[in-house]
Amino acid sequence: DEAANNGNRIEQNSTHANLKKTDALNTANRKNYYIGEKGPGGGYIFFDRGSNSKGWRYLEAAPTDIKMKVRWYRNRLSRYITLQTAIGTGKENTRKIIISYGSGSYAAKLCANYSNNGKRDWFLPSKDELVKIHKNLRPFSSYGFKLNGYWSSSEDNTEGIPGIVWYQMFWEPQEFCGVEDGSMKLNVRPIRAF
Repeated sequence: DEAANNGNRIEQNSTHANLKKTDALNTANRKNYYIGEKGPGGGYIFFDRGSNSKGWRYLEAAPTDIKMKVRWYRNRLSRYITLQTAIGTGKENTRKIIISYGSGSYAAKLCANYSNNGKRDWFLPSKDELVKIHKNLRPFSSYGFKLNGYWSSSEDNTEGIPGIVWYQMFWEPQEFCGVEDGSMKLNVRPIRAF
């Protein structure tokens, strides 16, 4: 009986020690990020929703643009894809765009293929996500943004024409978000949620 009790105590102590190690590791991995700070993907934090829900709390913009200006779609118009504008919708928008347009070198596909700092979960930001980048990452040149347009993953369905898409201009200091035919070539900056 005494040997069994000693064995149980040793096992409990070992389990307790392992739980403490796991808690310490989780605490070390639980970092609070601030707007403008480098994120785990090597980009810049531009949004903090305050708590983790639906699997993410922060949004970070890649450290640089995709190297070339590109079209929003791949050489053809499509039907409306029902793309949202709100913060937190860019990832799903990107997925829907790629399902609709397939392979090629267009904004959403290039963002989905982007990799930096070991992270491969980047996507094309929604309209409101781009507005937050414009509001929170200043001065723009410090974060590598150009003063011309950046594609969002959000369509504007008010005109009744497929392929009319929201974009964001990075002019100081005013905010300008407009719509344009997706055949125009604009800048692209991937983002990720974590």
